[in-house]
Amino acid sequence: MKLSVCMIVKDEAELFTRAVDSVRQYVDEVVICDTGSQPEAAQVAKQLADVYCEFPWCDNFGAAYNCAIEHATGDWILVLDADELMHARDSRRLRALVEEPDCDAIMINQRCVARRPLPGYVRDTQYPMRWLLDNPFIRLFRNRPDIRFLGRVHCTINELDPNIRVKRSGIVIENHTDENPARPPRDKIEYYLELLERDLKERPCWRLYALAARLRESLNPGDQIAAAYRRILATQFIDEIRSIKELGGIGAIPYVEHGLSATSTIQTMSV
Repeated sequence: MKLSVCMIVKDEAELFTRAVDSVRQYVDEVVICDTGSQPEAAQVAKQLADVYCEFPWCDNFGAAYNCAIEHATGDWILVLDADELMHARDSRRLRALVEEPDCDAIMINQRCVARRPLPGYVRDTQYPMRWLLDNPFIRLFRNRPDIRFLGRVHCTINELDPNIRVKRSGIVIENHTDENPARPPRDKIEYYLELLERDLKERPCWRLYALAARLRESLNPGDQIAAAYRRILATQFIDEIRSIKELGGIGAIPYVEHGLSATSTIQTMSV
């Protein structure tokens, strides 16, 4: 099976080079979608990529990811952010995963790594100066036209689609989102919150309410709109949230990250 890694980038050449290097020897194709890099960073991206494309930025991360996927020729897609990396112990397991005959998408654990305490994060027991937050996401999936990202930000594959067979893998992608000083954390959170609330107006769902509440509380503890979002979650989406927790492990984090329900076909992989 041919495996393509798809990325979206804008500047941050040092970070996205590290990301590509962490998986290069385990994938067959590197696809980079550039959303507006300066010439020097764009040249680095072109040198790294087997396939390079450009996407005019329109405040929509999901659309940019999907643009990269459209240019991929692999049988399977691995999605990696510019500020992420995979350690060799996980990267080398990718080949076995894509040979699985009875699944279409695979959950990979995104481990957010921060250098300071943040809401929902726990201190790393091995490296005490780091704080961690684990989020299971679909990041590895078959290259099919019906498997695409949804949402402007914190976008996901639709795990509720009954035609997508999903498995959990235990593989980890590390996200080092706070390593770029050009993106002050508060500015980034405010921008993401704006995009999330635009999505909420168009397609209200429990996951967006939960994420928006968490971002609002990180900006302003005690935020009244965040409290209202949580009341909506508790009254309108309690069955969905309960179903997620019953799956075991998924959705255990405070804002219930994933849109999985009891109807989803989720298995745990031993690879």
